[in-house]
Amino acid sequence: LKQNKLFDLSNDKNELNDNDGIVSIIVPCYNESPTIKPMLVYLDIYSSDPSKIEIILIDGNSPDIDNLRKAVKEIEPYLNIKSSQIKIISKEGVSGRGTCQNVGALESNGEYLLFMHADTVLPNNYDLIIRNTLKNKNILLGAFQFAIDRSLMQRPIVGIGWVEFFARFRNKSLKLPYGDQSLWITKDNFVEIGGFKWVCILEDIEFVFRCREIAAMSKKIIYIDPNFAYCAPRRWEKNGVAKNTVWNQWVIFLFQKVGLAPTRIYEIYYGRK
Repeated sequence: LKQNKLFDLSNDKNELNDNDGIVSIIVPCYNESPTIKPMLVYLDIYSSDPSKIEIILIDGNSPDIDNLRKAVKEIEPYLNIKSSQIKIISKEGVSGRGTCQNVGALESNGEYLLFMHADTVLPNNYDLIIRNTLKNKNILLGAFQFAIDRSLMQRPIVGIGWVEFFARFRNKSLKLPYGDQSLWITKDNFVEIGGFKWVCILEDIEFVFRCREIAAMSKKIIYIDPNFAYCAPRRWEKNGVAKNTVWNQWVIFLFQKVGLAPTRIYEIYYGRK
């Protein structure tokens, strides 16, 4: 595989002297200050070894950055994770999940990379699961099983169980995890693959499809761990199951089959440039 020069980290001056076993958790953020405190608490208490993780929050040029910094500062004294293990990155021109996650990878020190959403709760001992799984060199990419956190629902959502059913069917039959399941990979493999496309939307779909192709050619595995990553229900509460599902599939169709540019899809999906 041809290495993308954008991810040539061989001379990275920020690299720790000993990065063996470190899991770098990379979280793109856009107006996520309300979710950051519980996210950091869960990452802390569910980690098997808080000293072996780092958390990188990449702000996507949101108006919320000051609140994000304040929230992190307020919760840090209550964590086992040290403040030096939490980075907040805010750079002009950095926006969109693909770009944010690539920037986070470039800033990371870990042997393993975990890309997750700010509203996701990972399983207990998530870091140990990732380390033990990715020690198997036959596994190219890993993800957790998909679930929706019903404890956060403001009201019952009709059809929410079907969302989980089809996500698990997709995982089992197609080996096609999405970003809300939290994607994890060794840093070496991420570099070799070339990282995410520098796009503002659908970066996870494109990345996983690319990994599937590489895995098929190299006889490697896309692994779905049976433990659950719990996703917040806010998008289904806002739009409903039917609308959200149809809308998502339509956007993927425009990207994969029609070839519509991600910037245009972003404008359609979010209603903003």
